[in-house]
Formats: sequence, C-alpha cells, structure tokens
Amino acid sequence: MAIRPPATAILGALAALLLSTASASAQDDANAIAGTWLTENGASKVEVTCNAGACGGKVTWIKVAEGAPAPLDARNSDASLRTRPLVGVDVLSGFTYKGNQTWDGGKVYSPAKGNSYNGTLTLNKDGTLAVKAKAGIGSKTVTWTRT
Repeated sequence: MAIRPPATAILGALAALLLSTASASAQDDANAIAGTWLTENGASKVEVTCNAGACGGKVTWIKVAEGAPAPLDARNSDASLRTRPLVGVDVLSGFTYKGNQTWDGGKVYSPAKGNSYNGTLTLNKDGTLAVKAKAGIGSKTVTWTRT
C-alpha cells in the first residue's frame, strides 16, 4: 500500500517551485545589462556589473592613436581628479532595476563635460542599451552596443 501525500503538500511544493523559478527569472532580468558595452561613438568600452539589480559601470578601454598618452579626466568638475586616467573611471553608478528592462535612480558621469547627471538605463528590444542623462528639464540619450 502506497502512502500518498496530502493534496495541500503537493500544491505547496508546486507553489514553492513556481516562486523560485519566477524569482530566478526576475534576478536574471535585473542583471541583464551586465557585460561590456561599446559607447555610441565607438571611442570607449564600459564594463557594467550588477549585484542583485544594483548596477554600475566603469571605462575599461579608450580608443587612442598609436603612441598617444592615455586620456585623463581633464574636465572633471573636481580639480583634484583631473589628472586621473579615464580608464577605470566609474561612468555609471547607483542604478537599480525597476522592472520592464529599466534601471533608474543612478548617475551618469560624462567625462566630456566633467559632470554627473541623473540617469536612466533601458535595455532595448534589439539588445542595445539606451543611456539617458538628465540635466534640469533637458536630457540626452545615447545608444551603446554590447560587445
């Protein structure tokens, strides 16, 4: 004679399995932008890392002419940082996954301007990353490509 578990135990186990699968899927979405991205003009690469949906990114490569010195963060609004190399600089920080392939609440640092701006990151359906920086009532969006 076989012993059968009560129906409630089976339903509970099934619910736990479904919840763990949904949680793993949501975590995958939250980390979907992790990886290396080529900036819009192809002049640099940014490595984006995520931990539980909190994401940031730093410059890992800059296109320079052969024999040219490594570019510096020469326009930084903080004069004490103007002699640091741009490779290694955090250009994305504090982004949190909000769902619907969007990360918000972070800062975008523009080495060309030397300032940080509130930003939003959106993973587009074609796999590109829309990086939006907001300054007052204006904003600018650039598109990065995964490498």
